[in-house]
Amino acid sequence: MIEYRVIRCRRKTLRLTVKNGEAIVYAPMETSAAWIDQFVQRHRGWVERRLAQSKLCISLENGSRLRLFDGEYIIASGSARTEGNMLYLPDIERREAFIELLRKKSAPRMRQMTERIARQYGFFYRSVSITNARTRWGSCGGEKIHYSLCTAFVEDALCEYLVVHELCHTRQPNHSAAFWAEVKKVMPDYRARKAALNNMSWALSW
Repeated sequence: MIEYRVIRCRRKTLRLTVKNGEAIVYAPMETSAAWIDQFVQRHRGWVERRLAQSKLCISLENGSRLRLFDGEYIIASGSARTEGNMLYLPDIERREAFIELLRKKSAPRMRQMTERIARQYGFFYRSVSITNARTRWGSCGGEKIHYSLCTAFVEDALCEYLVVHELCHTRQPNHSAAFWAEVKKVMPDYRARKAALNNMSWALSW
C-alpha cells in the first residue's frame, strides 16, 4: 500500500507528485477519500519508481560524489565553494549552504547559455532568474525566463533543450503544434533531450 498525503485545494482534477521522498495528492475539495485512494493505487508503479529515485538522489555527507554543472565533485567540510573536483560545505546548516551555492553557480551558467542560444537564433527575452521551483525546470512569462536551481544537477546538453524550450515560449506562449515546430526548428533532436530531461525529474524532489 502506498502512503501519501492529501492536500485539498481549489482545482478540478487530481494531481499526484513525489516531493522530498513523499507522495502528495492535490485534490478538489469535494473528492472522496476512496476515489483519491483508487487514483493513487492506479499510479502505484509510477509512485514507487519516483520514491526509489528520490532516495538515491543526493547525499551531502563527506566523501559523497555528486554530479553538478556537467562535472563530478567530492564533498568535504569547509566554507561553501567548489575547487577543482571538490565541493566544500560547512558542517552546520549544510543543506542551506548547498542550496545557496547551487543558486550562485546556476545563475551565470543559465544566463550565459540563454544569451548564447538567443543570440544565435534571434530570440528576445528580458531577464533570467534562478528560483527554488521544485515542480518544473523552468517557466517563461512576459519575456522573463525563470529556471529552477535544480538545473545544477542537469548536464549541459539537457539544459540547452530547456533553454530552447523557454525561449520558444517568448514566441509561442502555449504548447501548441506551432510551439513544438518552433522548438524542432532550433533543435531537431529535441525529443530525445526532452525524454532524457524527464528522466531526471528525481532531481526536482531532492
